Amino acid sequence: MATENPPIIFTPASQQRGLAESFREIWDYRGYISYLTKKDLRTNYLKTYLGWIWSLAEPLVTLAIYSLVFGYIMVVERGGDSPTGLNNFPAFLFAALVFWSFFRQSSTSVMNSFSGSLNLRKKLYFPPAAPPIAKVLSKSFELLPEVAMLMVFYLILWGTTGIRTVGPTWIVLLPLMLLTMIFGSGVGFLMAVPNARYGDVGMLFQLALRLGFYITPIIWSLSDFERRFGEGGERPWLLDVVRWSPLTQIVEASRDGIYRLQWPSATTWIYLVVVSFGTFLWGWTRFHRAAGKAAEGQ
Repeated sequence: MATENPPIIFTPASQQRGLAESFREIWDYRGYISYLTKKDLRTNYLKTYLGWIWSLAEPLVTLAIYSLVFGYIMVVERGGDSPTGLNNFPAFLFAALVFWSFFRQSSTSVMNSFSGSLNLRKKLYFPPAAPPIAKVLSKSFELLPEVAMLMVFYLILWGTTGIRTVGPTWIVLLPLMLLTMIFGSGVGFLMAVPNARYGDVGMLFQLALRLGFYITPIIWSLSDFERRFGEGGERPWLLDVVRWSPLTQIVEASRDGIYRLQWPSATTWIYLVVVSFGTFLWGWTRFHRAAGKAAEGQ
């Protein structure tokens, strides 16, 4: 009796598949990807006492630490009040931190899951992109409690301060979640094969993420950076690098829709769509061409 996904011998000839065929193969193995996603969600907090409560506790603790250090000890400039009149550093920080954390988790999980699946691929055939896709899907599900917690946080602010903190611009959360997932996956696919071949790549990537956190306007405002390094400043080129970073565009779009209650510009959306899908296709193409050889230790 024929099976839905017959076993395939992983040979150099079978590696040479077109990009369209690679996407069709992922669709054919959607059942396996769904299984991996559910397994990851079930086992992620399996050996902890708090279980899924950690998905809420960890971002809250992170928010509390950064708010204490940068908001109340160092008193980081946040670019003035929101147009709504809100001036609250934890709210300013939370709106950007959620999407930065999602990018970090999605890119890192895609990168590491490929190298982690190589031993299994020697015994069982499945598309090399299946574990990374399953991993980023599970991270997307884990993002939902954080987004819900963000909404509750702003609702509490509305009730305690009397300043309106929720509006129709909150709908930007949905496309931003999708674009961040696509962009993070693309970066992860770009790094996956080099990381499988050279362990140093993953360590260097973690260092790059640390640097990226501090040069992206997460704990500080882009407007303050523009005043210091803009026209007539010491390093105007640095302002251009920061301003046109995809991560800057993502966190600023998030702050526009959530903290400032204003719509991100059309230029921002066009830029994010082009860069996110372009990065994903670039990463997918490079991954598709090199994943087979990496699986064979080449």
